[in-house]
Amino acid sequence: MNVVEQRQEQVTNRTACWVWCPGCDDLHAWWIADGREPVIGPVWEFDGNLEQPTVSPSLHVSYGAAGSVCHSFIRSGRWEFLPDSTHPLAGQTIPMIAVTDWPFIP
Repeated sequence: MNVVEQRQEQVTNRTACWVWCPGCDDLHAWWIADGREPVIGPVWEFDGNLEQPTVSPSLHVSYGAAGSVCHSFIRSGRWEFLPDSTHPLAGQTIPMIAVTDWPFIP
């Protein structure tokens, strides 16, 4: 079952890859180049696997109240939450959540 939802962005010439973060209880995204030029903004490496993705480099998201941080790697379909994350899943590795189980789709 897919854990990544992709959306092509026309303005930036990138594709957004959306995932549900159980640590933040919200959506996170990374962007990949999709062959259109010029690419505007940062891009990540993504293995293309929508069921068990691996992404590089890490995702670092600031959210909610000042100082709230989610820092993670996504490897082989698992969240690896780094210790500098401020949510309760910091330091844990857990499976990703299927798109069909998200509260909403971007």
